[in-house]
Amino acid sequence: MLDVLNINKYIKDNNLIEVKDPISFINQEPNPSGLYSPLIFGTRKQEKFEKYAYINLGVKIIHPVIYKNLKKIKSIFFNVTLDNDNGKKAIIKNNELIEDKNGENGINFLINNWDKIDLNLYKTGKNDNFIDMLIRERDNLFIDKFLVIPVNYRQYTIENGRVNEDAITGYYKGILSIVNTNKNIESNDFLQNLIKVGGGKTLSIQNRINEIYEYFINLEDSKTGIIRSKVLSKRIDNITRLVANAQPNIPMDCCAIPWQNLLVMFDLFVIRILKDKTDEDRKNLGVADFTLEDFGSHFDFIFRHSDNYTQKYPERVTLWQEILKEVFDSFPNLRVLLKRDPAWNRDSFHCLKPIIIKDTSYHCVVNSLLYKPLGGDSFKTNYIGDVTEEPIYENEKMIITGDKNISIKITKIKDFVDKYGGVKWELR
Repeated sequence: MLDVLNINKYIKDNNLIEVKDPISFINQEPNPSGLYSPLIFGTRKQEKFEKYAYINLGVKIIHPVIYKNLKKIKSIFFNVTLDNDNGKKAIIKNNELIEDKNGENGINFLINNWDKIDLNLYKTGKNDNFIDMLIRERDNLFIDKFLVIPVNYRQYTIENGRVNEDAITGYYKGILSIVNTNKNIESNDFLQNLIKVGGGKTLSIQNRINEIYEYFINLEDSKTGIIRSKVLSKRIDNITRLVANAQPNIPMDCCAIPWQNLLVMFDLFVIRILKDKTDEDRKNLGVADFTLEDFGSHFDFIFRHSDNYTQKYPERVTLWQEILKEVFDSFPNLRVLLKRDPAWNRDSFHCLKPIIIKDTSYHCVVNSLLYKPLGGDSFKTNYIGDVTEEPIYENEKMIITGDKNISIKITKIKDFVDKYGGVKWELR
């Protein structure tokens, strides 16, 4: 059974603090009333991952999950919320919402008259569970406050005096801007007209809240979305999640992993190498004044926004890859521990030498002679041997040297490699 969160109770039970100002930074320092305020979201690492805040909307709106599904009751329930030419006017008659050109419309109209409507009259069989939930959760359907997620799920960077914020923060700032504008709207004709163009202040806020809801839904649906990248992956545990792949020219005892993932997985070793770098080197990487905690957040930001980071700072990408080479040269015993998929043989190689994939990728790549792809993240082991040296390639054959000399025939190995061309890696 699904319930609608009682936001006011959640705020009270967890002593959440209100975010009041859409301005995030003042002189490159977090605004005490803003979306990155340490006073609101805490200063300790655990707090930054767990502590929520809230925005006081100043008006009541419909919970975004309910708003998105209003048509499941009947289309008039959604159409009456629109304050523009697409909206419908309605009246309440015999406990039903009836379309009437002489009636009223708007979110405020629907909220103010909700208790006069008998929702049981709208049951069709298909929507019975939804109607029952609306009746059961009547007190939580309309909200005047909205939660703000913790700061560590809304990363930012400061480059050359300019703050680059996460997209979700932009949505929160849009809500705060409207809320702050509404405080003085009655005394300002220009602002009244501005909000009216947006469909009324309540609908304007409703639309912004709906955008945040859609943002999270879209992230959740994607492979690189919030569920996988921000919940299932645990950067603090040096763990990353990638799609498994296999190629014949990966050494038997190695695993190729994208540079941005390696940066997160071996962060402490990267920081150790950076310690011996010059101030100019650290400046070129954009980490000149970083504390230990800053590094963790920054690596996490690069990992989650690697495509944009690569496009914006290609020279830094090269420098980070050089740092990773130094890490694996300085600490040759470092290994990648693979989590065994149920389809992998229990005797598979799991502890492999890291190889740096230089392009932005979302795959880990292992040797296709050892691991046979079954699709997706699943593999099975083809061969287990005592490999003590680097494999040797001779034309279309790979000679595995070790306790036993084994010659394995590979059909058109060059064609296979060419098919997966474009991915570059460095052996270390």
